[in-house]
Amino acid sequence: MVRTGTIQQLIDVLNDAFTSLNVNVADDALEDIAITVHKAMSVEARHFHTPDHVLGLVDCSNPTQSLAALFHDIVYYQVDRGFSPEVQRIVSPYIREEDSELYIIDPPPVGDHCFQIALRIFGFTPGQRLSPNTGLNEFLSTLVMYNKMNGLLPDAELLKIIVYIEGTIPFRGQNAAGQGPFEIQRTRMVEVCREYQIPLSSHEINDIIRGAVLFANKDVENFSEEDPASFLDNTWKLLQETNIALRPGGFYSIREYRQALQKMHAFLMVLNPGVVLHRYRGTPPKAEYERRLQFTRQNVMTARQYLGLKLLTQGVLEALAEITGGNAPVSLFMGDVQKEDETEKRLEDYLPDIGTPASIDPSSRLYCLLHSGRAGQSDFDLKNSPLTLFIYKSLGDEKSQAGLANAQEMFAGRMSPLDFLQSIDTPVVGAIAQAAAFMAPTRSDRLMAFLHEIGGPFSFENNHTHPKGNHV
Repeated sequence: MVRTGTIQQLIDVLNDAFTSLNVNVADDALEDIAITVHKAMSVEARHFHTPDHVLGLVDCSNPTQSLAALFHDIVYYQVDRGFSPEVQRIVSPYIREEDSELYIIDPPPVGDHCFQIALRIFGFTPGQRLSPNTGLNEFLSTLVMYNKMNGLLPDAELLKIIVYIEGTIPFRGQNAAGQGPFEIQRTRMVEVCREYQIPLSSHEINDIIRGAVLFANKDVENFSEEDPASFLDNTWKLLQETNIALRPGGFYSIREYRQALQKMHAFLMVLNPGVVLHRYRGTPPKAEYERRLQFTRQNVMTARQYLGLKLLTQGVLEALAEITGGNAPVSLFMGDVQKEDETEKRLEDYLPDIGTPASIDPSSRLYCLLHSGRAGQSDFDLKNSPLTLFIYKSLGDEKSQAGLANAQEMFAGRMSPLDFLQSIDTPVVGAIAQAAAFMAPTRSDRLMAFLHEIGGPFSFENNHTHPKGNHV
């Protein structure tokens, strides 16, 4: 099979979906929609929510899902830092901006029944503030979808797509009455169909919601990956997507990288794995749901541990930077992510070789992630984590957890960088400071002074060169 370009793939998806729905759409309209989707989702900021992501959600047997897939992430306000000119033109009649916040316009446009339907399906009201965490992007993506599809599809099909897109609002649990988001959606759909005379039976409504559940679960299926390395690979794409400093060509410091890790770690620490996937009236089957839920729990737990250790590592580097002149580029201390050749060194090349203590299982998911790395290579970070693995093997689980707690105290300004470093085992901090002295000659004298202060320099067999002539 000949692989076509992304825009042509989008056109093919649209054409197949419309054909399945027995709708004839002119070629110029197909092209216009495909270009709109491609342009909105191919901006430089996008690393996960890209055309490849939406194409991966297409279901040739379900035209509603295919059309919802193309539009559900077309707006990503906080990542794109606003709207493209075309999206701005489409959504501006429905929103107002005040103090960098977006609100639904009040009063709403008269006679725009699809906008009214979207409000009802999302449970929104005129004048309401739109939040990225509660449906801002999904709601505005719905409005773009309607603008492009109005007149091409009947109201019943447009309603289905709206329900599918609303279903992708993530991480929602039950309300005070014990109803999940899709049970709540059923009530909304029944009311909308009755009020707007959309001919959908109770059985059809249930089938639509089942389809929306499967679509929503597929949208977050990376959480239920069987391999945690694949889950964390997508997590790293989201890190780059949601943190400007980490984007290609960007300059990022130790503190900026730490802040990015800290935000993701904080999110995962409060995330209830039970609200990631959904089930509605037997869909998906219980055995499949339970299996995927178990993988989700494992991935979230592993990611918490992994990010916690990475945060501890950044805490050590940040503290060493602070006591020797202040915040600095990560590459000053660590070296470049991509080596020019084999002679180029990174910090881990100057660390001592240490064995794995009996208390740490080298076959564990956490150890394998640190040693072998995430599933894919990132252009802003190493795939594996040799410095973090060194710290983990040196400290073990209990001391690593205590170190992370102290690092969080330092990040919050409640502990000084020096006190934090002194709370970590001296040989571990000494080895890292000594390796950093090799890497950062402009900080070498101050790093060596710190080493003398804590009882160093230290002698390690695998270090054969010395910073600025100092014998270590």
